[in-house]
Amino acid sequence: MDRDVEQTLRRDQSRRRVIGVVFVALVAFGGWLLFTNVLSETGGIDTSRNGPGEADDWESNWEPPPAPPTVRLQVTSNVDGAAIVVNGILTGQHTPAAVQVVEGETNTITLYRDGYRSGLLEVLGRAGDAPLITLEELTEPEGWEPPEPDPESETEPQTEWAPERGRIRIRARTPGGESTEATILVDGEPVSGTTPVEVDVVAGVEHHVTVRMPGFRDSIATLVARPWDGEEDTREVMVDLTPDRERNRLSTFSVTTVPRGAEVTLNGEVQAGRLIHVDTPGHHLLTVTAADHVPWQRAFDSSVGIIMINAVMEPVYREPATVSITVEPEGAVIYAIPNTEHSAGGRQIGITSVENHELSTGDWTIRVAHGEVGDRQRGDLELSLEPGDHRELRLRLADGVLQVLTEEL
Repeated sequence: MDRDVEQTLRRDQSRRRVIGVVFVALVAFGGWLLFTNVLSETGGIDTSRNGPGEADDWESNWEPPPAPPTVRLQVTSNVDGAAIVVNGILTGQHTPAAVQVVEGETNTITLYRDGYRSGLLEVLGRAGDAPLITLEELTEPEGWEPPEPDPESETEPQTEWAPERGRIRIRARTPGGESTEATILVDGEPVSGTTPVEVDVVAGVEHHVTVRMPGFRDSIATLVARPWDGEEDTREVMVDLTPDRERNRLSTFSVTTVPRGAEVTLNGEVQAGRLIHVDTPGHHLLTVTAADHVPWQRAFDSSVGIIMINAVMEPVYREPATVSITVEPEGAVIYAIPNTEHSAGGRQIGITSVENHELSTGDWTIRVAHGEVGDRQRGDLELSLEPGDHRELRLRLADGVLQVLTEEL
């Protein structure tokens, strides 16, 4: 009896499986009939981004908007030969020269020249104006003395002061991947070779970079390099390029701020995140604000693809602190580096010793380095300075460790 029941159950299960398979097949067949009927009436599934009757090539119908009205200004500077950048765009001209600016709007004119801090001036576009822009020369720091000659070194001993050098590595990327064919201009001067390239620049000051390649829109970047003591100090930047045919994508701002977390506005509207996609062409005003810092503001022209901005803000002036530092061994170089996110970089403040050197309040790294490149050791000391502080430090650098021998407040 049990064997008969088992056989009956198996036959019932087999019949249910067959019925299920037939049902699924009928549903699939009905769906296919409905789908083919829709295709026959519509001519297929429309995957284009255009509406009915529009051209398949969505870019062929786009026309650039009219350029804003401009006026001519004669730009001069206290030192001739400075590269002129107007609203973020390299003009290809050097002072003294005439340039075009947007009429009736705030325009930012920035000058760059090796050995000087960049000079910046905001001007209202009015015909006949002739702005004079002053560039500050980089000068010998207080307490600098030539280092003691190293008899084992093959290089010439340093007998005259020169600005600290930094190093930047510039790479370019297209939608197809990293490019080895882009050319670079730094502060208006062409760099030999194509990307990726490394360039030695003055440390601690702003530099303007233009990345250029046929078939693509220019991209620009502003950046600051740290003093270079080794490969870890190389400032690397990857700059994206957008195809020239995609001009209707307008521009994208990539903004980093010092200090970190500052409020960024574009044309008066607060922006969220570091990437800002511009939805209108032409002239734009970028403003950065943060507590206890002087507001940062510049105008930009969205005729380029990517605009990478490193907005370094100056702290509001407060009574400075002072430091007096003596280090061992003799000839060690002393640097002061502000401890801020995306720091604008440090500067050399002395060799072996420095007396009553002024630093702004806040957190600093005192770095001591000694030896030739390739056999150079260095150590760091963190300092937090309040208004009116005076610190006297005696330090020793040994085996890559910076030791505090004495400290007086």
